[in-house]
Amino acid sequence: MVEDKFKIIEDTTSDVAFEAYGKTIDELFENAAYGLFSIICDVNAVNPSKQETFQLEAETLTALMLDWLDALIASVDIDKMFFSKFEVHVIKQNNGYVLKATAWGEPISIEKSGTLVKGIAYYDFKLQETEKGFKARIVCDI
Repeated sequence: MVEDKFKIIEDTTSDVAFEAYGKTIDELFENAAYGLFSIICDVNAVNPSKQETFQLEAETLTALMLDWLDALIASVDIDKMFFSKFEVHVIKQNNGYVLKATAWGEPISIEKSGTLVKGIAYYDFKLQETEKGFKARIVCDI
């Protein structure tokens, strides 16, 4: 059983890295989003009162994860939202994967702001299956 949703990795110098965990691929994507927002804002203080839906397609799980996290960052920038709750369904199709997700949160506020994340870095990104489920290493460009 996976004990933690994610953990911050302290070995990076100019960026922020974390590992996300999940018993299933859906849970991994949810926990990666939660880990991202733990950097962007005080995720525990964000009220999940408004929802936004996402639908993405990609050829690989790696590309889908990168697109998912980038879509969430775009929502912060464009829609001015912080999120604290996520429900994700990843569906395997013939030519790749489809992600259907809902994120709940509230409009951004200065008092709940954390580190500004500009994007997700491709270098050192890893998504793998483990004995306990799935794990992803994610580096945030700050």
